[in-house]
Amino acid sequence: MQRILLYLLFFTNILFIKNLQGQTSLDYLRLDLPGFVPAGKIFSTSVVFRANKIADDKIEIKFKKSFTVNLKAAYMQKDKKLNLLPIKIGKEQDFAVSIDTKRYKILENEFYQFFIEVYVHKAGKIGKSDLFTITEAKNLNNLSYKKEVLEETEVYENQSVAEKTLKLNQNSSMRINFKDNQSFTGNLFVEFWINNSNNLNNFFLIKKTKLNDTLITFSANKFNFISIPVLSGEIYRKDYYLGKNSWNYVNLLFSKKGIDFICDVSVNSERIYSTKLSNLTKLNELELSFVNKGKKSFKIERLKIWDFKNSIDLADKNKHFLSYDADSSIIIFQTNFDNTTEYNSSIETNRLNIFSKKLAYAKSDAPLFSKAPKLVVNIGSAYNSIVWYVQEYSVAKEFVVERALNNGKYKEIFRTTAEDDPLKIYYYTDEILDDNVVAYYRIKQLNLDKSKIYSPEVKIGNQNVTEFKLSQNYPNPFNPITSIYVEVLNSAEYHVNVYDLVGNNVAKLHNGFLQKGMHTFKFDGSTLPSGIYFYEVKSPKANKVKKMILAK
Repeated sequence: MQRILLYLLFFTNILFIKNLQGQTSLDYLRLDLPGFVPAGKIFSTSVVFRANKIADDKIEIKFKKSFTVNLKAAYMQKDKKLNLLPIKIGKEQDFAVSIDTKRYKILENEFYQFFIEVYVHKAGKIGKSDLFTITEAKNLNNLSYKKEVLEETEVYENQSVAEKTLKLNQNSSMRINFKDNQSFTGNLFVEFWINNSNNLNNFFLIKKTKLNDTLITFSANKFNFISIPVLSGEIYRKDYYLGKNSWNYVNLLFSKKGIDFICDVSVNSERIYSTKLSNLTKLNELELSFVNKGKKSFKIERLKIWDFKNSIDLADKNKHFLSYDADSSIIIFQTNFDNTTEYNSSIETNRLNIFSKKLAYAKSDAPLFSKAPKLVVNIGSAYNSIVWYVQEYSVAKEFVVERALNNGKYKEIFRTTAEDDPLKIYYYTDEILDDNVVAYYRIKQLNLDKSKIYSPEVKIGNQNVTEFKLSQNYPNPFNPITSIYVEVLNSAEYHVNVYDLVGNNVAKLHNGFLQKGMHTFKFDGSTLPSGIYFYEVKSPKANKVKKMILAK
């Protein structure tokens, strides 16, 4: 599904006004947004403030919201309970929140927090931090307005790609121990999604197994910010608001530097913590634990553990997909928690042991989406050959080929039913148009859950010229060497590449100028597994793709 990103103004103006009979002065304001929330679900925005002078019975804070944001309520905590705050609705989406300074025992130079609950029906991004401005400076004594770490909340339409999510209720736990007893010299990368309630104490632990020594603990404090105790080897930290009823993408990178492990922690692509873990040299000394000793549950989705040699940007770009390929990295462990019986007891893999206790499962509403189809358009002398394949066949229902001419709108030109076959290649032939017409193609994938997603568009400037002819490789199937034949009709720069089924470039056979004539390129698949591969030839005005099979 391609989510339409609507840039909404969640709060565009924040105004502190003085009570007509007092002179309360606020000198600090911080507003934080949650990470990812499903469309239509209520989520909480945090407002933290401090007063350097209290002279009134009431603090009133005025806001302005956009028409697309629906206001639900405002709460403030007192005696470990959330209490409703009065809201005054004004004109043109203005509203004001009032705080009784005596009831809530507001003291000077102390930090306080309240929550504004809202919901948004349409998918999009809301609340860029640079849109939060103070429009009037009455009774503000050197106000320090701190921009939140996360600049916007992403509201998304839920898909059924992820079926189940792991739910940890009170006294639930999952412990992961590593078996590797060799000195670790690579990068251990752990990534998962978490949906939490308020005040989770020690929900994720990093331990040293030999001494049962807890190295790092992660909690959500009373303000629902991530709380990590100060360590002697600490390098960096930044406050981060988790948000209630929202999903957050967490990753941890353990890298070896000298005799120490360095642990870097990021949430929603923002680095929030870094520390040295001294005297930790082997993976079998490391334990990762999800633990819930409180009364409120939290959920975990799409857990992956890698021996990681790629850029962290690759993981971040693919965080919304159940699986992705990292060509230089090795998966140690991964699960989407769809099998509700798999982790009811201890399990063992080649590289780790997992110990579980009182785990439960729930229907997932995590921000995990289906991948877009892969699309290639081959230019012929009289037609355009449109070729595509699905990356997650189990969720697809139909495919629609859409075409736009010049700067016009996309229109449907072909529709076909998705087949229950992960290796299925789909084809459609479109007649060549006039020489001066530019055509744009894309594939719309309609999913079983009624969501949709679009492939990247392919632009074709139609030419009644055949630059080259691409023959079928021989032999085919092959093991392990085959020949690819290209007849060049127009001398030009050419690229000849081989890709695997998921689009990874596994071989670059040529990149440069080719004269007119027949050219042969040898492809050696001796280091690759059996399967379907594609070879592609590109010229300045055309590209063609054919399929071949490596059968060992």
